[in-house]
Amino acid sequence: MLLNSRYLFHFVNQGTLARMPLAGGVPREMLENVREADWGPDGSKLAVVRADKLRNQLEYPIGKVLHTTEGYVSSPRVSPNGDMVAFLEHPIHGDSRGFVMVVDSGGQTKKLTEDWSGEDGLAWSPGGDEVWFTATKTGEAQALYAVTLSGKQRVVTRAPVNLRLQDISRNGSVLLTGSNYSTPIAGLRPGETKERDLSWLNWVLITDLSPDGESFIFTEFGQGSGANYAIYLSKTDGSPAVRLGEGYGFGRSPDGKWVVSILFSSNQIVLLPTGAGEAKRLERLGIEQYGYGASWLPDGKNIVFIGKEPGHTHRSYVQSVDGGSPRPVTPEGMWGFLVSPDGKFLVARNRDNKQALYPLSGGEPRTIPGLDDQDRVIRWGPDAQSLYVYHDRERLIKVYKLDVSTGRKELAREIMPADPAGILGPVNVLLTPDGKGYVYAFNRHLTDLYLVKGLR
Repeated sequence: MLLNSRYLFHFVNQGTLARMPLAGGVPREMLENVREADWGPDGSKLAVVRADKLRNQLEYPIGKVLHTTEGYVSSPRVSPNGDMVAFLEHPIHGDSRGFVMVVDSGGQTKKLTEDWSGEDGLAWSPGGDEVWFTATKTGEAQALYAVTLSGKQRVVTRAPVNLRLQDISRNGSVLLTGSNYSTPIAGLRPGETKERDLSWLNWVLITDLSPDGESFIFTEFGQGSGANYAIYLSKTDGSPAVRLGEGYGFGRSPDGKWVVSILFSSNQIVLLPTGAGEAKRLERLGIEQYGYGASWLPDGKNIVFIGKEPGHTHRSYVQSVDGGSPRPVTPEGMWGFLVSPDGKFLVARNRDNKQALYPLSGGEPRTIPGLDDQDRVIRWGPDAQSLYVYHDRERLIKVYKLDVSTGRKELAREIMPADPAGILGPVNVLLTPDGKGYVYAFNRHLTDLYLVKGLR
């Protein structure tokens, strides 16, 4: 079991691993910063996924590192004879796309499948000759697949809902969950007193609210979104959303004419027009992989993004949209894309959620007094003196305006979802600079549990 567990993303939690006697009693703490664990066949050893500041690492037994990644590892499962661990590898931290891998006791890894646009859930067949997993290729509902250790792949079963493999018993019975995802969206326009229902499609992430509170950007991941997902522009008056293109959508340019799109499958940044016009591709120029996040500088000529060069870890870069090489602005292992209104500072953090202000012109970072590790930063205020923050574990969302010089917090507003049933993870909040308008969304995850027999 995990004590002090904190939800991160895509069914991934992190906390302190503890053993609980089946006869009852007090849990005994074993290991910190653990995300998942699985018993070996004899019940004496554990495989664990542990996070450090820069990487995820897979250990079996505890203390013996078999595999590390700058992305993340999920669903580690020890083989029936204990000589291998199968797992899902996700190259981009926070994104569920990835592939199935196995690793032996000597640390030799083998990739068993091609890349999937989303994958969750894995288990060994009773004989240990196949690895079963649930995944999706292009946004359709997740199905159950099997792959041999030589890489031969087949479909086991499909359903009209998202399937997630939980376990397979020794007699071949399969434990599955059928999931129904939705992302309710609500918002309050400046000058109004009643929230509007702004929900659109079934699984989305909101990422950018215009300064006047009139429109917002969201990315859709559900069925029909495609392998690269889809980006939409939606108005807060409730009118239909407009599809802008494919990718992960982030900040709009200061003039509102462009949206930054990140294509993870091809490692490319594309600028999508919000109106008439053609998309523009940004030259990679040494960037091996893009991370999760990008925005514009106030001058409208440069963007800041998260990425990594070969042989290095993720950090933040600034690059001109007209060309030129990207320039790193944070040390390796620190990243962020929230730029101050004066274009001088960047809010950046590491995986321990330690956050600081980094000067874009170079120099030492500034600590942010009054900012708790669990505080979620929404945006800068109307100037470079304040940030809007909230605690991401609370259902009643208390948004504070934090003075970055003194650490003084002032309650700006409170937000409470009308129906909190099935909320998975934190509520995502976007705010106008003056704090008078907002849009929020959350993932609602409702599941049915199935015990399936007779699958081959």
